[in-house]
Amino acid sequence: MKKLWSEVEQEFFDNLDVKVRSKMTYRRQLNVFKVWIVTTGRNINSLKRSDILAYKSHLISQGKEAATIDTYLTILRLFYQFIEEYGYGENIAADIKYKRKAKGYRKEHLTQEEVNKLLNSIDRNKIIGLRDYTMVFLMLTTGLRCTEVNNLSVCDLQKEDGYNYLLVKRKGYDQKSTKFGITQHLADMITDYLTQRGVEEDNEPMFPSRFHERMKDMSVSRHICQLMRNAGIESKKKTAHSLRHTAAVRAIEANVPIRQVQIMLGHTDVKTTELYIGSIDAEMRLRNPVVQVLEEIALNGKETGK
Repeated sequence: MKKLWSEVEQEFFDNLDVKVRSKMTYRRQLNVFKVWIVTTGRNINSLKRSDILAYKSHLISQGKEAATIDTYLTILRLFYQFIEEYGYGENIAADIKYKRKAKGYRKEHLTQEEVNKLLNSIDRNKIIGLRDYTMVFLMLTTGLRCTEVNNLSVCDLQKEDGYNYLLVKRKGYDQKSTKFGITQHLADMITDYLTQRGVEEDNEPMFPSRFHERMKDMSVSRHICQLMRNAGIESKKKTAHSLRHTAAVRAIEANVPIRQVQIMLGHTDVKTTELYIGSIDAEMRLRNPVVQVLEEIALNGKETGK
């Protein structure tokens, strides 16, 4: 490398056009790599491609998930691409990736029985319970993410030309720019909750903490997971994100056109939406209705028509 690592690193982050949170994540991931370099006695200013491959092997040996390993390698690919483009050295991390498992969602959707258990387990006689019920029902019927729900303020419930909608800040956007249509029933449910809670300012969080402050996104996620555990839903593959997953799967099972589901979920690429179909296929393979039909034919001696 023609310049010291520390100098190139600072220049790299100065020119990296990403959000502050993403930049912090990249810095943290690159620091993990630097610590590994030091602990293994390598010279950070004269690394070779074999060193990047050795780091990849180290991550694999730690038993990290495929997606996690690839994110740690992503920052190295970006960094060394920058090094090559600015003429500071060779891109020794080019095309070094971790082969992920077959694409699909790692989280599972809730069954109808689990949806009923979750909703019925929430005590709506208390204002906190009414908040939780409204928030969970909203996520189950709209597919909104935890962060999108948490960003909602009282004033974001609006009506235009007879249509009720929420003004939503979509993932990856800096402002609330999406008018997300909702049913009259859901609008009435939210209004009833806000009325019983008592609202003083329009900019108050729609679903605040017990201390009337906006919750952190992770706090919302953890709280929903606790509600699920309280309802007897115990599974590492069923988390707060499963509510969004459930909304998508239910819509697809109800034969809603995939394009409409894509719009609801806010996916830029329909291929992302189509991944939810895999969840339906997995459940279909488990129930395997074809086997049941074939067994019925075998037991009753019926023959299939040609």
